[in-house]
Amino acid sequence: MYEMLLLEHPENNHYFINGFSSEDLKFLSFKHLYSKHMFNDGHFPFSSNTNPSPRYVFPIRSDKLGFFASEPALKELLTDFSFTIPDCVINDVRENRCKILIDNSVESYDIIVTDYMSIIKEIIIKTIKKYDLKKTDVILLTANYRTRLSNDFLVAVKNWGDTRIRPCDDNFFNLQKNLILSKAERPKKVLTFMRKERSFRFHFAKFIYDNNLKEDNIVTFGKNVSPYYWENNSVQFSSEFISSLPWEYDIDLKNNKNFEFMLARSEAEINAYLETYINYVVERSITYLDYELDISEKIFKPIAFLQPFVVFGQPGSLEFLKSLGFKSFDRWWDESYDSIKDEQTRFRAITSLYKKLSRMTKFELSEIMYEAWPVLEHNYYNYCNYIKTGKSDQNLLKIIKESFDK
Repeated sequence: MYEMLLLEHPENNHYFINGFSSEDLKFLSFKHLYSKHMFNDGHFPFSSNTNPSPRYVFPIRSDKLGFFASEPALKELLTDFSFTIPDCVINDVRENRCKILIDNSVESYDIIVTDYMSIIKEIIIKTIKKYDLKKTDVILLTANYRTRLSNDFLVAVKNWGDTRIRPCDDNFFNLQKNLILSKAERPKKVLTFMRKERSFRFHFAKFIYDNNLKEDNIVTFGKNVSPYYWENNSVQFSSEFISSLPWEYDIDLKNNKNFEFMLARSEAEINAYLETYINYVVERSITYLDYELDISEKIFKPIAFLQPFVVFGQPGSLEFLKSLGFKSFDRWWDESYDSIKDEQTRFRAITSLYKKLSRMTKFELSEIMYEAWPVLEHNYYNYCNYIKTGKSDQNLLKIIKESFDK
């Protein structure tokens, strides 16, 4: 087991300041720092030590800087920015006692090659030059399951979201099982949680609105949750549709800052998996990129709470889940959408399937759940085993070991 060094924030004991100096903290928000709750929740498979033994890591969180880089004032400040690493850590790096871990495991965009993240890439390169670091000194940790390698540092894959959803407890498991096997009627049909107003989600919500499919289903969709997404997309749509937003179910989508809604830990959200038959997972991106596969915690919620699911995400999402041992639902509906790279064609396939499922009777949907119970049970236990065995950490641990052994 490797150890990690975390530096306490001098003024706020809820945060660590790894990678940032006291001067940086004057103009950068707490949001870009590690919060202690992340490590209480098992962010890394490492123990923390103020005086770590040899072969430890010094993690620096990079993902949130990507969001702040889109703000004009901060973008200018970040132009000459580089991470700050203590001299004692650099000395240990020189002696092969420590590795610098640039952590982008919460988000899935690729900070090596995308233009959107070019500022973050420049910051990492400047940091490498500033401390004269070798390729084996720096490990870039990405949440991106389909990624490219780099000439400047080692790349490891670990997705923060794929083990953050707690599998349902025995009480829920037995309740869901009994409802499924008794073919009980549920209040609603399809469950779709959407928060941020990404462009394709606007179009998906508009499809649901235009076809009067919202009433029979549970659908959420935000309103001005993120000014960037809202202002760049809302102007394209009719005032009638826009005025119907937000569509909320269990929380205030705009003002809720609690992680409970993300991690399926609120009682209201958990009940939603008992009130519906099919889960429509609407991911963060639907664009096919040969160097990116963007999968978040959303995709593991129906698995953890025993629901059949459709994934509206990047092509290959279902294929990747199957590579982890999960089963899908092609016995009951057409899943060829997962291999369609053209966004418009895949959108038509996804929406057509949504309409088809929404217009099924509750008896027909209960029959699907009944027949799919062996698949639901398999996926649930496969996910429990995935978490228990630490498979999500294996690539990171392998790359760290290789970096020390070189």
